[in-house]
Amino acid sequence: MEKQLQLEDIAGYLPYELKARKNGIDFIGKVDYWDGNGYKNEEISITNKEVGYFLLGIQELRPILRPMSDLYESCLEDGKIPIVELAKICYRKAEYDAILEDGRCYAINNIKAKQYSFMYDISHKGFMAMSLFFSSQNSKKIQAYDDRPGAVFNQTELFQKLYEWHFDVNGLIERDLAIDINTLK
Repeated sequence: MEKQLQLEDIAGYLPYELKARKNGIDFIGKVDYWDGNGYKNEEISITNKEVGYFLLGIQELRPILRPMSDLYESCLEDGKIPIVELAKICYRKAEYDAILEDGRCYAINNIKAKQYSFMYDISHKGFMAMSLFFSSQNSKKIQAYDDRPGAVFNQTELFQKLYEWHFDVNGLIERDLAIDINTLK
């Protein structure tokens, strides 16, 4: 099966000024799906600040996205860490610190001496929460955790933020259909 970028691969990014590249030219701006005269012709409109407005086939573009591994990096404005900001959306009243352990991203808070985690599980492609137990009161090294993850009920809101921040939710970088933003720096 030939790999090609499809509308469903980029649909979540369309409202959020997706950055893309075609033949070495960067396009930055709001990307709109174009179905000219009511027919689905698989084209989108996008702008380039030097050249202007373009109508391009979806397969001609390579979106510029953040890998999911950037969830635990200070990559948002003001040096914010995405997993921490997502945890704040999920648990609106708590303060969080971020750590990475066993391939999972955690945002950890301390409420009444209990430790909770909030994470994006890369293998399951979803957010989870669970109780953690630490080796000592001041340690950030996880000794054990409750292996029964709790439900995170606002997954849609959290995934909308991932699209807004241009995270590669659909594995496009891995499929060589998108460009890792970190390779452009």
